[in-house]
Order: sequence, then C-alpha cells, then structure tokens
Amino acid sequence: MKRSIILLGILVLVFGMAVVGCDNDPADGDTWGSVTDLNQLDGTWKGSMSYTDTEYGITTKNEMEMTVIIDVSEGTVTMTQIMTTTFSGSGIDEFWEDFKAEVTIYFPGVVFDDEKYSATMTVTEVDSIDESDLDYVQINQNGTKIKVIEGGEVIILTKQ
Repeated sequence: MKRSIILLGILVLVFGMAVVGCDNDPADGDTWGSVTDLNQLDGTWKGSMSYTDTEYGITTKNEMEMTVIIDVSEGTVTMTQIMTTTFSGSGIDEFWEDFKAEVTIYFPGVVFDDEKYSATMTVTEVDSIDESDLDYVQINQNGTKIKVIEGGEVIILTKQ
C-alpha cells in the first residue's frame, strides 16, 4: 500500500485531529510476523478503531471503520474509511455552528447530524501496491489478521 493511503488510514485525520493513544491490538495471543509474499494480503480486510478525548469541557468520540481490498493480480489497493466524530459536553451549542463552517471549507463531503452533534465523512482511495509496501504490514500466524504500523500507530484488520 502506498504511504499516502496508509497514513490516511492510520493517522485518521478526522477533521484535523490526529489519533492519540489509540491501540486496538487485542490481547488474543496472536503471533505476528513479516509478510513474505504479496499474495498473503490478497482479498478484503476490515477493521475499526476509536478514541475519546476531552478538552475545554467538550468530549469528542472519534470512530473509524475501514475496509481494504487488495487485488494482487491487478496490483491495486482500495481503502474505504467511514469516520465519525461525535461531540458532547458544555459549550457545544456555541461551538457547533463554527465547527461546521470550518470543517466544510476543508472537507466539503462531511455529513452533519445537528441532533447528535456528529460529523461523518467517507473517504475512498485507490492506489497501486507492490512488494515495497510490505514493510508496514505484519500478519498473524494463521493469515486471518494483518497489523498495519505507521508512525507509531497500529490498526488491526481482519480477513473477510
């Protein structure tokens, strides 16, 4: 997977906020190893991650669902992410309209829910994939999960 797509998925730049302290690596006894052949990644993989942060009395709950389709025969990777941020706490009413106006400038496709104070964005990226992309990925012992690592962040995807 190309660096730009991996960074997009791992950093989860939901409305300009980077993922902080997000670890979805379950303590399930998986043994992780290097991907030795691109064919190990062929297929559809899904995963999710979430984190919550509170600043200035406003809590943000950030969630992301990711689907990655790797077609080794075509040499492509397609990544679709659905990212949702929900706000709660004191001061939301004053903050909400300004937030919507600012986000719309940078992310015109965002869908807002005024009742829930949430914003959802769907992003789909298509890129090429080759052997050089294996440096960022590990696979579990039975080939059912991959771990993508970039910039200290980790996301686990499960084979579908």
